[in-house]
Amino acid sequence: MKHKVLWNIFYGGFGLIFLNLFLRTLFLNYCYDYPLIPVLGCVVCLAGVLLVANFILEKFPVLLQYSNRIFFGGLAVQFMVLLWMGTHLETVGNNDFGSVYHSAETWVLEQRFPEIGYFAIYPNNMGAFLLLKDVFQVMHWMGWRHFFLGGLALNLISIFCAITGVYFLAKKLLGDKAALLSFVAFGSWCPLYFWVAVFYTDMLSLGYIPWVLYFCVKALEASKKTGIFFGVGWWCAACLTAAIGSCIKSVVWIPLIAGFVWLALQLDKKQLAAMVLCAVVLCSGVNGIFQWRVNGWLPAESREKAFPAEHWIMMGLVGDGSYNHADFLLSSSIDSPEERREVARNEIALRFKQRSPAAFWKFLQIKQLRSFGSGNADVHHFLEAGPVHQSIALQLGASYGEYHYIYEYLSQGWLVLMLGSLSYIAAKGMVQEKLKIPLGLCCGAILGLWMFLLIWEAGQRYLIAGIPMMAFVMAAAFDRKAKITKK
Repeated sequence: MKHKVLWNIFYGGFGLIFLNLFLRTLFLNYCYDYPLIPVLGCVVCLAGVLLVANFILEKFPVLLQYSNRIFFGGLAVQFMVLLWMGTHLETVGNNDFGSVYHSAETWVLEQRFPEIGYFAIYPNNMGAFLLLKDVFQVMHWMGWRHFFLGGLALNLISIFCAITGVYFLAKKLLGDKAALLSFVAFGSWCPLYFWVAVFYTDMLSLGYIPWVLYFCVKALEASKKTGIFFGVGWWCAACLTAAIGSCIKSVVWIPLIAGFVWLALQLDKKQLAAMVLCAVVLCSGVNGIFQWRVNGWLPAESREKAFPAEHWIMMGLVGDGSYNHADFLLSSSIDSPEERREVARNEIALRFKQRSPAAFWKFLQIKQLRSFGSGNADVHHFLEAGPVHQSIALQLGASYGEYHYIYEYLSQGWLVLMLGSLSYIAAKGMVQEKLKIPLGLCCGAILGLWMFLLIWEAGQRYLIAGIPMMAFVMAAAFDRKAKITKK
């Protein structure tokens, strides 16, 4: 196969990175305070569920003939649970989520934009605001005032797109059994049933991510079977999906970049040149339209208050790499955009100089745990802000809840099992030549997310963007007979 040595180097490095994270999450984890034994019990239980599912599908292969029916039937049951959880976890909203939610609500009801100062600093949240505003406006025209249900509906649509995207991606690359296992893996991610009530950027952008990867697979397939024209057509679909999704959260670019690198290892230079041209035109066009709409809401003087990218890199170099209020105050105190950027760059350089190579290595180990060391996805911060209902769902999700420990054990167990699966799949990719390419797409996207979170501000909820790829990899790890399909 082409680039065999390169693939082996990739899987070797990938395996070392996530084996290190797996061991540190278990034994050197500063950001998880619950006992280890119950977590390991949850790991065993979740692994058992996947092993039993794999055994049943192997023992009764006739079930695979009805894989789509089984999948959509299971999805219908899952959505009943999600709908119940979402309606019982309703909250008035706080922090960034509250600013976006209430700004959209206030504009529809009162034609006021009360949080213009917030969006001037964080224009990256304008995409979520505009989406919610448009949905709330339609609800208002129809006489509906319970806008929370509109946001919940958007989250359910995003979740539907994410789960179906992973399912069809696994079906295309690994077969029917892996596709059903990916559904089990995704469905067993506990935070999904709590984040459904928080329609913020992390969840609203989730549905775009697996479809970007799926369209990349279709682009490769079409390029080899029907020629460059159809391959570029599917690539354009991937670019449009990523460009639209990035208007809500820029992390959606990561799977597109991973997909391009994956394609670059398999296509010729003419095909790649055509794809680069299409990507530049389409992504620039979508971004230009989106910026034009944002500029209509934020006056020029307000846009000058926006924090530059350097602000989040600067913030990611202090403490454990997560949010730092002192850095927020520093950037907020500077009026000039050029000076704000220059101060951030100087502070970044200073923080690099203040650490020796050994100290910086130790810092990176701490920082990656801030994102990958706890599986709770920080959902309790959102659920605890003015809950509307005192339900058992809240008792599970809120940190003060009577049963919150169950949520912590289950979510951490899934995380540990996922990290172990990533380590195992790296070895599987090195040994089984036919799996190098199919596994490489999602593994590359996960590695891209890991690299991004080492550079950017760290946080547990930022891991949400990687859940679709991680569910795919878990399915591949538990599918003993995974192989590339002939479909």
